Amino acid sequence: MTHTAWCLALVLLLLGCARSAEDRELDRIFAHQAALRDTTGTAIGRVVDSATNAPLGGVYVHTEMHGDITDTTGKFAIQYLGTGVHAAVAERPGYQRTQVQFTILAPDTATLLLQLTRAELPRYELEGRWGIELLLDSAGVQQQPAARRLEGQLILSGKFPSPWGPGGQADRWVRTIEGQYELDLTPFWGQQVAPDVSTTVFGPTSPTFAKEASAATFNGDSISISFIPRISHGGISLEGRLIHADSAVGRWHQRAYCCGAFGHFRMWRIARDPGPVTLPPPVKPAGRDTLAETERADIRVRIWDEAHGSYIKGRHSLGFPDGSVQSVYTTGTRPRGWGKSFWLASGRYRIIVSEYPCGADWYFARADIEKDFVARRGQPQDITIRINTHRLRARRSYNNTDGLRCNVALPDSLRSGA
Repeated sequence: MTHTAWCLALVLLLLGCARSAEDRELDRIFAHQAALRDTTGTAIGRVVDSATNAPLGGVYVHTEMHGDITDTTGKFAIQYLGTGVHAAVAERPGYQRTQVQFTILAPDTATLLLQLTRAELPRYELEGRWGIELLLDSAGVQQQPAARRLEGQLILSGKFPSPWGPGGQADRWVRTIEGQYELDLTPFWGQQVAPDVSTTVFGPTSPTFAKEASAATFNGDSISISFIPRISHGGISLEGRLIHADSAVGRWHQRAYCCGAFGHFRMWRIARDPGPVTLPPPVKPAGRDTLAETERADIRVRIWDEAHGSYIKGRHSLGFPDGSVQSVYTTGTRPRGWGKSFWLASGRYRIIVSEYPCGADWYFARADIEKDFVARRGQPQDITIRINTHRLRARRSYNNTDGLRCNVALPDSLRSGA
């Protein structure tokens, strides 16, 4: 090898070593994603009510190994399906389970339409006091149970408030009822709430939130019960059927990020009258939600894109004085590029733009675009963020693996007036 060739090889080696560990890991991930795109296909589609043709949100559509939940327009997308014949199954309480077969020829996309038919109305009511027995079939990963059987009680009453707050439309096909459970779960996993790598809590809580239960009856004799419904991971969910009005059997599982405990259960009605119930204390919302109108500052935000000479439909986050960040707000939903107005307590805040539209995709800015502002009570404030989508440096991402700048036209659907 000549001296010049040795020097060139050395330069290439040094350049390879200079790449960060993050870049090398992204290279590996993007190469794997590219291989999946080339060797697998996608199923997209909609789920509608067979009688009204109205789109159905919240439907679980799945194949044997992959799945998705439909959005409010009834749309879903299931990716990374191998070549061959698959069955798409659609399930939602209050509707009959249905499935359709389809064929994937990678890397093509199959388009599906699933129509769900209303199921039988619930035949039984759950209000009352129930005995309940949980039997452990599998302890899950890294859990050493002290017992394989637990027994306690479940109290369900229309007097208990919904953990999700007031509102919502009653559904005669899915009857819900709230309550409390009296069952010591510590023999299963050493504490009342099961340990897990993720435990997201939804909404404000009271001291008794770990004893809450939420139940539903649907599809004739089917039941679904959640213990500690306000946490995503760490409670347990029960699915089964009522044998008759006063007895039920089914399966339960620990809500876990991976490999939680599971087993089966049985319930028997002790009394149709739940008896006296102790309601949890009311929970006060966060301070800024209870602020008097005279103390509020009304805020509007819009984004101006210099590359296209127009306001754009975008997204931004909001940084609070305590360092926390809340997202996501949208712009361009109102005339002249404004987003829906919101209000804040007095204080110093930040508007944070970390992603921006590029054609039909969204790119991620290498450095966040931030704008500090001070909210003052009783004073409305209009904030305009100026960006240039053609000049912004992009971060490497799944849809921009090389971190290239955006150089495509903006669709009219994302413009919001000059």
